[in-house]
Amino acid sequence: MDTDTHGSKLAEETCAICGGSGWRIVEREGISGAEKCECVNAGRAGRIKERANIPPLYERASVDNFVLPPDNPVARTALATVALTVRGYVRDFPSVPKPGLLFIGSPGCGKTHLAVAALAGLIERGFDVTVYERRDAFGGKARSMSVPGSGTGGRSSTLAGRASRSRMLLIGSR
Repeated sequence: MDTDTHGSKLAEETCAICGGSGWRIVEREGISGAEKCECVNAGRAGRIKERANIPPLYERASVDNFVLPPDNPVARTALATVALTVRGYVRDFPSVPKPGLLFIGSPGCGKTHLAVAALAGLIERGFDVTVYERRDAFGGKARSMSVPGSGTGGRSSTLAGRASRSRMLLIGSR
């Protein structure tokens, strides 16, 4: 699969519907027009996940594989409630009453796992998301590091540019 000048994937040349153009001709009420072919969105979630900058340790994070502590009933109940909140947020996004999620807790309690799980769920739904470590998002790297496949030059090719266009942004600290 090739890419266009914006780094987007082009439709497969073998598509029987559009012949690789990415567009199909439709007729409605005697008027012809063009609309995007389904092949354009094939693999979109995978491409978004590649660009999302998810830390390798959390590539497979999901709400389903989040482990609740078996030996602490208070923490188990609290984290189960948080996991359900994350699941609901992903299901209802973008029509949620609050613009984001904030995870606060001691090291190792599952904040990053659940945050990345939320992003993974949004990626599966087709939303563009980005992950940054706090030092990258607020330091020089966010302004100067190019994003592979994002085109050439300008604000759109920097991490800060990607962050400004993402529907969901995760900023984590170590």
